[in-house]
Amino acid sequence: EDVIFIGDMNWNDSKDGLCPIVAPWEDAWLKLRPESDGYSYDAKRNTMLRGNLHARFDRAFTKLKNFELQSMQMVGTNPEVNGQTYERPYIEKGEQKKIKVDVLPSDHYGLLLILKKKSLFDDEEEGG
Repeated sequence: EDVIFIGDMNWNDSKDGLCPIVAPWEDAWLKLRPESDGYSYDAKRNTMLRGNLHARFDRAFTKLKNFELQSMQMVGTNPEVNGQTYERPYIEKGEQKKIKVDVLPSDHYGLLLILKKKSLFDDEEEGG
């Protein structure tokens, strides 16, 4: 009755088109955070990455009967949590260099989805 499919889908809307999710499935991020881009892979913000790619590779699809979506957020975005850094090599104008960057839990930011159990009266209110 209640199903959550969440993880790294490697779906890139700009290359693959809109994700082909159909009712009764819902994209939890779009439902709860429509004002936010939801980039779980963001080379501009995540110093562990190089380049300019940003995409919403990680997604949460839900089909819920007894629960409802309450909130959703990205986790693993704060490098101050563990304070670890490493030196990432790169080449600039043919010269080998290193830059100190923060260490995050992953190259992707994680998704935290919070659900709320529906009350016994929710179905009665919807049905009239």
